Amino acid sequence: MFLRSKINPEFQIEVGPSVINCCNILKNVTEHTDNSDAVEVDMTQKQLEKFVELHNHFSSTAAITDKDLEWTNAFFKEMPENEFKELCWKADYLDSQRFLEAAGDYVMAIMEEMEVKQIQEYLNIVDDYTPEERKAMEEHPLEFFTGVSIQQDAAEQQQAAGDGVAQ
Repeated sequence: MFLRSKINPEFQIEVGPSVINCCNILKNVTEHTDNSDAVEVDMTQKQLEKFVELHNHFSSTAAITDKDLEWTNAFFKEMPENEFKELCWKADYLDSQRFLEAAGDYVMAIMEEMEVKQIQEYLNIVDDYTPEERKAMEEHPLEFFTGVSIQQDAAEQQQAAGDGVAQ
């Protein structure tokens, strides 16, 4: 199977099981068509090459959930921020669980080192928070921006404190 750039139609790249097995749209193409034409995607040559490179790092028999955080974080870190964000936006069309997980893990890793203002800038978030939201954000910035339940964390801390008292 080939992926062809809609942006540079003369460029196409061959993809194998490492890519196809992770992308729902490509799996559907192989299952429901004769697969004789290249799949056209709105990505540049460089974006297609990066997308395929990430997938080809993993063996064709690797589970979609298999990770190599050190490699994938280094892979994304070498890209300028705008290039990484554009790749994520464009690659979304191919619906790759591996790519989505790796990009999400990378964003989480870099956000762990950021202050609230930096997270807002990175995610292009308008600062229109209520005082209650601001308090929650300042107390737990990563949890606030990622949707992790702050209440669950508090409940776990209370339970741990209660377990310590009972002993």
